[in-house]
Parts: sequence; structure tokens; C-alpha cells
Amino acid sequence: MIGIFRGALATLVVLALSGVGHANLLTNGDFATGDLTTWSPSGDVLAIPESAYNGCCGTINDTPGAYVASFGAGNKPDNGVLSQSFPTTVGVGYVVSFDYGAVDFSLPQSMNVSIVSGANTLGEGLAATGTNDFDTLFTLYSYNFTAGATTTTLTFTDTSSVTDNVDGLLEQVSADTAPTGEVPEPSSFALLGVGLAGMGVRRVVRRSALRLPVGR
Repeated sequence: MIGIFRGALATLVVLALSGVGHANLLTNGDFATGDLTTWSPSGDVLAIPESAYNGCCGTINDTPGAYVASFGAGNKPDNGVLSQSFPTTVGVGYVVSFDYGAVDFSLPQSMNVSIVSGANTLGEGLAATGTNDFDTLFTLYSYNFTAGATTTTLTFTDTSSVTDNVDGLLEQVSADTAPTGEVPEPSSFALLGVGLAGMGVRRVVRRSALRLPVGR
């Protein structure tokens, strides 16, 4: 069973504490290699610099050198899947966080995120509307869970129904041990997935190389 609760303040506290003195258990979570190295991709998903959207789409406030995983770029079908497994310790609490949004016209995009750790399984649908401003484009999501296996798999699946003139974007994906006091009950996941875009949350990122921007 998945326990679900939401709260912007709780999410901010978890992220602030979990980021102190810890390393990301995922590799290339910011796509800084300029490709999807260490991830297991299928379908239409690419690593693309934020700046690639300037020429085609009139975007503003992109972060120099920043890369995103772009789903359905070039008006391709919305069938992209991206996953990575990382080591966990049974009974220990972890937090997974990432930014998700959509770029270009005010069109809808959607994605499913799943975390599978032994018998513990979390699955949730996300939604975004396209915008041209990278300062407000991303929503920050955070998920707390207790590991049920020594390996946990995080998977993102594009579920969008609109592919022309809009791309779903993913960036700054991380996994870390949860801070003391923020661990959910064993055998259940505690879901925090809350959007903070309206609160002006924008992470500074860092990476390199090039691919296809959204097609017209």
C-alpha cells in the first residue's frame, strides 16, 4: 500500500536536509554528459541543452550549460521511457527528487514516475503545461520511501497525448538517503510529490553537448 501526503513546507525541509553532506546515488542525474549515459532509455527521449530551445521556440532564462532529458523532441511520438537502478539498503529511508515541466506553446504534457524497491512500488502521474520561460517552467517533485530491496529502480514514462510544438522536460534527478525523522513507515512509500514552481524554485544546473530541439 502507498501512503500519500502532500505539503510544500515538508518538501522544502526534506530537500534542504537531504542535500547536506550526501552524494547523489544516481549517475548523470543532471545529464551533464550531454547524453543519457548510465540511464536505460527507450523510445523518443534525448539529452538536450536548454539553450537549444532559444532558436526554435523563443525561450528565455535558460541556464548556460544546463541539459535536460527531452521527451518527444522534434515532434516525435510520446513514447519515451527513462530508467536507472541504484543501490539501497533494506529498511533505510530514501528521497528521490527531480524537476519536470514542458516547453514551448501552452500545450499539455504528462508523465508517469515509478519507484520499485522489492515489494514496495510507487506510481504517480504528473502533468505540465508548456511555457517559454525556464524560470517558471519546472515543478519540483520529491518522493520519500523505505527501501524493500538492495536495488531500487526509478522509471519515467512519457504519457503525453500531444506531441507537436511541445516537449516534456526532466532535469536534476537525484536519490539520497532521507534525513532522520523524515523516513516513512517500513513497507510503505510516503509520497511528497508537490509542485513548487509558483514559489519561484529554480535550481542552477551544469552540463555539456547537443541534440534536437522541439520541432515545428
